[in-house]
Amino acid sequence: MVLNGIQLFEAEEWSADEANLEIWSDASKDGLGFWAPKHLGAFFSDPILHDHLSFNIFLNEAITIHTAIHWSSTLHPVPSCLVIHTDSSNSFNMFNSLHASDPYNSVLMLAASIRIEHKIDL
Repeated sequence: MVLNGIQLFEAEEWSADEANLEIWSDASKDGLGFWAPKHLGAFFSDPILHDHLSFNIFLNEAITIHTAIHWSSTLHPVPSCLVIHTDSSNSFNMFNSLHASDPYNSVLMLAASIRIEHKIDL
């Protein structure tokens, strides 16, 4: 017996101008932040530093993108097409391929595990 399998994701191609929400994100030694002009909102934080390690820009860029995804999942309605602009090709590749090594894999797994609550207005 051969089964067709289960489709978990449906691939769809669309351009940034078709997005329900666009977010610009960036990280530096001075801070992390993202901006969502449609919601007139900007969010920022201190950079993530480990006591025994030097500053890691890639990790901070990934955390910023994760935070933007998490924030967008709390909106009503939840955007079905989200664009996050980043200047980090490493972070783009990580989220695009869903493949990373430690310590980035934990950030990627957190982003992939974000539950989207579909709220119903009564």
